[in-house]
Amino acid sequence: MLELEIQSLLILHGNAEGAARALTEKYRSQNLTLAQSELIATFFMHAGLPASLLDFLCGQIETGSPIPWGHFAEALTMADGGRLENEIMTALLEAAEEQMLGWHLARSHALDSFSDTLAKERELRRRALNEKVLHHKRELLMQIDTLRSQEMDDEEGRLLEKVLKMFPRDPQIQDQYQEHRTRKALRLLEHKMSKPPERNYDEYEATHDAESLGILSAIQASMQEIWSQEGQPAQMGTDFGVAHMMWENPEGVLAFVTPPGSDSAVWLRLEALLRTRRYVQLLADLIALEKNVFDNPDATIAITYLRAQALWGLGRRFEAIDLLEGLVNIKPNYMAAITLLSVWRGRAR
Repeated sequence: MLELEIQSLLILHGNAEGAARALTEKYRSQNLTLAQSELIATFFMHAGLPASLLDFLCGQIETGSPIPWGHFAEALTMADGGRLENEIMTALLEAAEEQMLGWHLARSHALDSFSDTLAKERELRRRALNEKVLHHKRELLMQIDTLRSQEMDDEEGRLLEKVLKMFPRDPQIQDQYQEHRTRKALRLLEHKMSKPPERNYDEYEATHDAESLGILSAIQASMQEIWSQEGQPAQMGTDFGVAHMMWENPEGVLAFVTPPGSDSAVWLRLEALLRTRRYVQLLADLIALEKNVFDNPDATIAITYLRAQALWGLGRRFEAIDLLEGLVNIKPNYMAAITLLSVWRGRAR
């Protein structure tokens, strides 16, 4: 494909000028389709080589190939100091119409003062392109809705990442992408908590011997130094926090993950607060978080589950049991809550 050839030439020559020379030498005298000429012309224009483009297109004119006249007009304008004489504009229009490609000149602003028709055609083309983009966006959103309804989280996430690259400033896409990340984080947290713990949440103990703690402390200090040198970016802090959680070192998590932060960072910090028995701080963070996710059922359920554990840790056992009972009534298949509720009822007797 021509795109791959241009990419290869850029790599080979190391600069746009070398790639442009190679393209001109190879294709200047060949019969090309309009699409092929447009692709090469677009590369020349983006590379800031209007003179080279004019040389290439003059060769194409001699072959009788269809010419991307809009690109030709733009290149002439750039080479001529930003303005075309009436004689040149007339010649361009006649040559384009001779190939039945007068419409292509509408892609350039160079002839706006010369032909009202071209400006109107460009506006119509702009509207048609916008409608085409909106139609494509609607189709992608329908695909995302379908994947969400089928709970295909991984496929939904990959498609959302692709769509976000296509529409990086679209608030609707941004909201859906953020909502998916939040939902995924909550499900991961629920899955992790659904496994019956080997030790009680209110009796967390260190799982490392003195030597392991020393190694973890040295690693944490090294991470802190790197993090500080980089300006303490939030994502790096979250990555370091995840590593410490995997090493069963929640204290290390709290050293790197501080509010405010991404959704994944927020839930990571909450779990670390629970594991380190900072129940009062956990309750405070849950109250703050609750205000921002009141319309998210999954987040509300996760908050209630964590709040119940914090209350149990503070000795408010009957309140904790009441919360879990209410949670199980709302979500009867929440195995983590059912398991924990059974344990607590046995202890509260």
